Amino acid sequence: MQRFDLPDLLVAAALAPLLLALSAISLPPQQQLPVLLAGVIACTLAVHDARTGYLPDIGTLGLLWLGLLLSGNSRAAIFGAAWGYVVLWLLGHLYRWARGRHGMGYGDYKLLAAAGAWVGAAALPWLILLACISTLAWTALRRVPLDSPTAFGPHLALGLLALLLWQGPL
Repeated sequence: MQRFDLPDLLVAAALAPLLLALSAISLPPQQQLPVLLAGVIACTLAVHDARTGYLPDIGTLGLLWLGLLLSGNSRAAIFGAAWGYVVLWLLGHLYRWARGRHGMGYGDYKLLAAAGAWVGAAALPWLILLACISTLAWTALRRVPLDSPTAFGPHLALGLLALLLWQGPL
């Protein structure tokens, strides 16, 4: 079982005050703590994926369960989680069928499922769009060839944080 390393946790701890300040500005008080928890976990996952190319289950599934348990609308959270997983699973398998190689890991599927539990299925197209724009901008800034492997988890986490701070959790 892969765990988070100290650098992952230090970055997340350093970002926690910023997340708290942003949530205090943009969200009602009852939503601030859940968004802070989701944000710290998402940041930890993003850093870990950027460093290792791997999203540990302890983070993705923990974020998923927190989203399901803390949701104000459990039906929407369950549907969002299921839809998030299925959408990326289908895209990943279509990519594999078309290109003959994997384009996404199962951790990405689980992270989008967790995001769906937090923001709902209706917000997932926006999250995916934000993640894709972020990925393209990152690869362009780094001048990386488009066919080289790039961790998608950090961009999914960024999209989740943006939506949580914009609309709040379910």
